[in-house]
Amino acid sequence: MKNTALYLSLENKINTYNLQNGNILSGILDPIKKDVFIRQLIDSIRRVKYVETVRSRTISPERADPNNNLFDPIKGACYLFQQGNFDEANWLIFLSTHFGIDPVNGWKITKNLYGKLGQDGNNKWSWGNVSNNLNTFLTWLDNNSLQIKDNAKFGNHRRYQSISATSNAGTGATITSYVNLIGNSHSSFFSNIIEDSPTPRILFNRLYRIYKRDIKGFSRLGTFDFLCMLGKSGILNIEPDTPYLKGASGPLTGARMLYNLNGQQGNASSLESYLINLETHLQLSFGMQVLEDALCNWQKNPAQYIYFNG
Repeated sequence: MKNTALYLSLENKINTYNLQNGNILSGILDPIKKDVFIRQLIDSIRRVKYVETVRSRTISPERADPNNNLFDPIKGACYLFQQGNFDEANWLIFLSTHFGIDPVNGWKITKNLYGKLGQDGNNKWSWGNVSNNLNTFLTWLDNNSLQIKDNAKFGNHRRYQSISATSNAGTGATITSYVNLIGNSHSSFFSNIIEDSPTPRILFNRLYRIYKRDIKGFSRLGTFDFLCMLGKSGILNIEPDTPYLKGASGPLTGARMLYNLNGQQGNASSLESYLINLETHLQLSFGMQVLEDALCNWQKNPAQYIYFNG
């Protein structure tokens, strides 16, 4: 088995934690369920490490070029950040979060929109072009929405979203709300918030509350994914302080199963407190997202390991 050392380390920590806390993780006392849970943790850890590894490498500018077949918005955003283009790095992560990755067609929708469908040479719908010409962009989106989406789908976490330029639940409304929130400059937007946030976790929490409130269509999951990617990519020095279970479905169900708690004892706030304590014991990089992701996947089939993309 791959990652044997990591598996044994996690197993030891979980066993120790349960021993010290009266078998509080009663949902994984069954060895099979514990095995599946640990394997889902490892998958989640690897997804975090992938982005952390990408940002540490030299990245080709082709990754940020939507007219190139090598385009990848995550790698592209890391490249742009390395080049000092803070606005564009944030913007590309935002677009990739909104559309998500189609398991079949990859980043096709993000590529089509960001690159203007190749209609304007090397020009693209950059942050500056959209934020300074929002009405022009929305008209273009309205005229080209079917071509942008083509035969691709929004990612699994974004499957209820719409490409519409005019719907209150569509791409036009989401981008408009983001532009209105940020203004002309991400640096200016962040400056006072960062100044008043002494730690990466406090900053994450403050941005989470603002983004969840003001970005249409992102709600709990979109906001959490967006901020986690900004943190993992190194674009912002932030890290989730809790798994943000309020409003969650899969992760909340998984947490209830892990602790075998229902009713008032199994409410989001109580479970978040338990998971904060567990994350401290496990000592994982981006531990709250690791737990949130692993719990979501584990609860789908707690007694049979299945690998999930994304």
